[in-house]
Amino acid sequence: MTAVGRMFFQILGAIAEFEHALLSERTRDGLAAAKTATTSSSSLLRWSRR
Repeated sequence: MTAVGRMFFQILGAIAEFEHALLSERTRDGLAAAKTATTSSSSLLRWSRR
């Protein structure tokens, strides 16, 4: 493998790692938002049933 080929694959690997980190961050944020929304919705439902 040539030096240019190694550099190319290292750059692709770095981009893939960056994409994975972004996806993980968005997933974590989405789960936290869903948990907050569910908690507030269920408390509203609990009060509206009385």
